[in-house]
Amino acid sequence: MNWDFADLTDEEVEIVSAPTVGRARGKPKLAILDQLTILCRTKSTGKARFRCSGDGCQTSWAAPRQSGRVLSHAVDCRFLSAELKEEALENNSDNSLGAKVAKAAASSAKARDERHIKTNHLVLELLCDASIAPKVVDNKRFRNLVNHLEGDNGIHVSTTFSANHIPAEAARVTIASYALLRTCHNLTIGFDGGTIRKGQSIYTVHITTPDDREPYFVKGDVASGVSHTGEHIRDVLLSVIDKVGRDRFAAIGSDSTGNTKLGRELVVDIIPTMLITPDPCHHGHLVIKDISALEYFSTTHLASLRVSMHINKGLEKIGQTRFGTIYWAGYALFRLLPPIHELNLQDGSKLAWMKNLREYSDFQIQLQQLCCVLEPIARAIKCLEGLQVTVGDVWKFNVAITAVLHDLFEGNSLGIPEEVQDQIRFIVNKRYKQMIEGPSGPLYLSGFYLDPEHVRSPILFKASANQLDNAAPATFGPIAPSQAKVTDQDLRDSMPTYTKVGAFLLRVLAIELKAGRTAPQFESYKTADDVLDALRTQFEAYTRQHPPFSARQKSWTKPYLYWTAMLAHVDSGVLAFVAVKIFAILPNSMPEERTVSRFTGYNSADRGSQEASSVVAMTKGETTTKPPSMNWRSIKTVFGREPVTTPTSDVDSDAPLNAEVSDAAVEGLAAVNELDTEGASSPPGETHFETAKDGVDLTIPFFRDLLSDEPVVGADKIGSLSDWAARSKKTRGTASRAAPTMTFDGEVEELVF
Repeated sequence: MNWDFADLTDEEVEIVSAPTVGRARGKPKLAILDQLTILCRTKSTGKARFRCSGDGCQTSWAAPRQSGRVLSHAVDCRFLSAELKEEALENNSDNSLGAKVAKAAASSAKARDERHIKTNHLVLELLCDASIAPKVVDNKRFRNLVNHLEGDNGIHVSTTFSANHIPAEAARVTIASYALLRTCHNLTIGFDGGTIRKGQSIYTVHITTPDDREPYFVKGDVASGVSHTGEHIRDVLLSVIDKVGRDRFAAIGSDSTGNTKLGRELVVDIIPTMLITPDPCHHGHLVIKDISALEYFSTTHLASLRVSMHINKGLEKIGQTRFGTIYWAGYALFRLLPPIHELNLQDGSKLAWMKNLREYSDFQIQLQQLCCVLEPIARAIKCLEGLQVTVGDVWKFNVAITAVLHDLFEGNSLGIPEEVQDQIRFIVNKRYKQMIEGPSGPLYLSGFYLDPEHVRSPILFKASANQLDNAAPATFGPIAPSQAKVTDQDLRDSMPTYTKVGAFLLRVLAIELKAGRTAPQFESYKTADDVLDALRTQFEAYTRQHPPFSARQKSWTKPYLYWTAMLAHVDSGVLAFVAVKIFAILPNSMPEERTVSRFTGYNSADRGSQEASSVVAMTKGETTTKPPSMNWRSIKTVFGREPVTTPTSDVDSDAPLNAEVSDAAVEGLAAVNELDTEGASSPPGETHFETAKDGVDLTIPFFRDLLSDEPVVGADKIGSLSDWAARSKKTRGTASRAAPTMTFDGEVEELVF
């Protein structure tokens, strides 16, 4: 228990223990403890204590100090130096059960001691993986069980687990994570903020690897008592980035609240080679929120909530994340409207208005309209929650939303007023521009373009474009600027995206060169300008699918693997250097969302007094992953629907319900509370979707197929290159000499593609 800091006074001379006779007993004292603590006494009782040596920290411990408690505190103490915190982390890791299990197995430890260590480690894994409070190990029934299985089990008490074992294991996992991450390039760092029941704030920081998309929870910053400014977030992120290496990161992602948005921008100001990826799932949720707040839908929204709160039988549960809950609650309710309408509703019931045929019919129509409008957005969000999602997926699903809405408004079988259609277009267009044309420019469009299965797609061409094969082959290898000539005029004329994507890739490469980045792919070129010219040449060759870009292998199951293979060719390596970076990026913040969900599991109502540091330490013991998402059909079974239960005919909807109010109603209420229902919005209208203005043909079946329950005919006719593999030719290998250092000294914004 912490002591009143004002009652402590420092001691100048440390208390010396009484000499022992014979061999010294007990564990050897850790030298770092003398750097982390200061001996003091209480003024009121005169008893010895140790306080944290951090200037400004008021944490203290009773004497004798326990290394586990001191080290666990020191790892995250914001008043200690980075060097001391790192040393504390390493020492705490050495004290972990996982480390002791490994040491015992490799040494001549006694069988009994080794068994006790292993048993406690297994209990620790159970507590973390199953979100069980450590105090369960003190439970009489638990002790009866383990004593029955093995009387001499050596299982420690709960305070030892919570104060020592769990933080030490978290330290071991953290050190192992950093060691692995230091071997990777093109990492993605993501972060988010959350609050536990005790009111303490936590900023979670994850780093995701490029190839297997494995997220590592490396830091839980307990930010209570600290102003959550953009500068604070920047400092937290830089402290993590610097442990791995600034040159190893490709992107930074988060939601777009004020402080998180500023925090990531401040990081990129310092490390300009990092691209910013706002979370598309949060962004899609904002689209749903904006549409639901329209004046036309506001009464439907509130009425549907009243129904949900009073009829809970058969309502399906909300998915694992909170995104789009307005749609999922509304959809569940819409499926139940017919049986609900058949109820014997008593006069005076809060649902009695449903007996009025006109009111019921209007409500049913508007609820159906709302669900149909929100459905493609909610489905796209679900598809973008996977860990294998690419930046190109973000672009195509955002376009798919507009394609489905375009079809819905074109036929307008639901009778949505034109004014409301225009308002919806305005909302979708505004959010589309914020996301797709956001802080990193055409990043998402470039991800779609650089997917080799899409480069010949009609999506990227003007309607009157000629076939690419009519053009002359591109020249490979390094060329001097004086030798450069326009060989791609047909591409510039037929593909609106060609120059936009090319200019973006050129800027990305120039920023890398300006930062002094080196790579084996640059070694055939004398200057940074030569490298930039090579990218122009190789980008044209890729678009025309000339060798080596025409090569295909069955093992290249995703664009990242295709471009990794292209790194080995001198005629494709420069473009591949940029493309690998783009496809390495995890564009969503789902690792953060799932970690915060784990916080909720650990920090349940009966464990509301838990410290934030304990919640963070337990969460580090588990990593949650999901299968990759390709389209709506491939992921909708992940959260299967429960069968609809028809309510009995004689029900008083105002009577108390024995069962808990449905999850759909609770989540729907939370979603509604986020809306300013007193001031329903009436935004200006727009008659066309932004994607159509950009030249994208929204009638192409490919987009509607992404969000459809059934395959759409013609969706696979998007220019697949699988039949072009025979055109691949053997190309020159890369040189073996070391890559020279090149620096681009020009102005990135003045580059011309």
